[in-house]
Amino acid sequence: MTLYQNTVEFQDALPAKGAIIGLDVSQTKIGIAMSDHERRMCSPHSVLTRAKFQHDSAQIIALCKAEAICGIAVGLPLNMDGTIGPRAQSCRSFALNLSRLIDIPVGLVDERLSTAQAHDMMDELGHNSNRRAALVDAIAAQMIVERVIEKN
Repeated sequence: MTLYQNTVEFQDALPAKGAIIGLDVSQTKIGIAMSDHERRMCSPHSVLTRAKFQHDSAQIIALCKAEAICGIAVGLPLNMDGTIGPRAQSCRSFALNLSRLIDIPVGLVDERLSTAQAHDMMDELGHNSNRRAALVDAIAAQMIVERVIEKN
């Protein structure tokens, strides 16, 4: 399938209905969130501990098949000035490689500040540091999905 370089292109490639997942890809973990099939809401799903790409992608593809996912939004952590740094390039490569293995749209979504916003949300909810570490990546992924479904 194709890798869509921005949120608008990705939204245009999605069918009218169907669940999408968001991925917050870091060096050690992948936070996953999922929308409902109507794309009215989304929620954190899980956090994968990173291994080799082959293993990570197999787990994501299995989830997509099990949940009838119709699109994957991969967070693109651009620098604050909009430029692409090493982390964004790594996420772009991950998304490109994943798009070659799955027959649903994969799109890059600007995720600047999503992790900081996830930490703020955890503070507001009063989660301690142990619970925070387990959830922050999935909540950041939720924010990625929300950016896609808000614009529909």
